[in-house]
Amino acid sequence: MLVQDDSYLKIGIAYVLGNPVKAGLVKSFDLYPWSSGSLYFKRKASDGAVDLVFVEELFGSKKELKHLVNSMEELPIVQSELGPVIGGEEFLERAAQMAKRRTGKESMERRRAPDKYFETTEKIFKELERKYKVNLMEVDMHTHAGKRLRAEMLVHLRERAGMTYREIAQMDVFADLGMNSLGTLYQRNRKRLQTGKNDPK
Repeated sequence: MLVQDDSYLKIGIAYVLGNPVKAGLVKSFDLYPWSSGSLYFKRKASDGAVDLVFVEELFGSKKELKHLVNSMEELPIVQSELGPVIGGEEFLERAAQMAKRRTGKESMERRRAPDKYFETTEKIFKELERKYKVNLMEVDMHTHAGKRLRAEMLVHLRERAGMTYREIAQMDVFADLGMNSLGTLYQRNRKRLQTGKNDPK
C-alpha cells in the first residue's frame, strides 16, 4: 500500500505489530517471536533485516511505540485508482501524480521530468553546486566536507525531489552506502539542517 507520510507510516507499523495481540497469540506485541516487535529499543545490533534505528527515531521511545500499538484498532485506508492507500483523501491526487511520474524512464541521476509536487534532481544539484561553488561530480565524498554535502543532498532528494531510499541508493554518489543506513543518515541530517548548521566546510 502507498503510505502518505511518516505519521501514517507510524500508524501502519503499529497496526502490523499489534496483529498478534489482536489475534490472541500474545498479551504484548513485543512477546511475539515472529515479528520485529521485540527488537526495538533493546540496544541490540541489527543483522540488517530490520532498520531498527529508522523505526526507533520514527517513534522516539518504547513508550510511544507501545501506546500507538495498543491504541490501533484499524488502519485509515482510502481507496484510489492505485488501490488502497494509508492516508487521507487529500493525498489521493498527489499519489496519482507521483505514480505517473515514476512510470517514466527518465534518468535518476538528473531527473528533468516536470512534477506538480516535486522538484527535479537537476535543479537540486545545480543549487548545491552554486551554493558551495563545487562540481558535484568532482567532490570526494570520503572527505568530511564531502560526506556533509552528500548528507545535505540526501535530505533534499527525499523532501524536494520525492525520491525513495531505493532510488537514492542506486545513484553513484550513494553507491557505497547501504539502503538501511540512508534512513538513519536522513533523520540525523534533517535535524541538523533545520537548526541551520548546514555548511559542509
